[in-house]
Amino acid sequence: MGLTPGFVGLIERGGRGTTSHTLAMLSKIFDMPIDDIFYRESRKSVTESESLQGKVISYIADFTDEEMHIVIDVVKSLHSMKHLRGTRG
Repeated sequence: MGLTPGFVGLIERGGRGTTSHTLAMLSKIFDMPIDDIFYRESRKSVTESESLQGKVISYIADFTDEEMHIVIDVVKSLHSMKHLRGTRG
């Protein structure tokens, strides 16, 4: 690929940007998903927040447009309530 180990290390540490083409090539060479090149933690060590977001997504995955509008309205209401609590405290 014409990349030195030092350059690849800079990419991994976020000290250097790269192109999507280079990322795809690195992914292929290392035989791993692109995320794993940068994040050494196992995908099993997902944060609780990400896990909860995944649950929400799985629950609403097959919702109709009408149901999604209801979910959006509920989330907007919760967001507004959170904002109001934050300004009072």
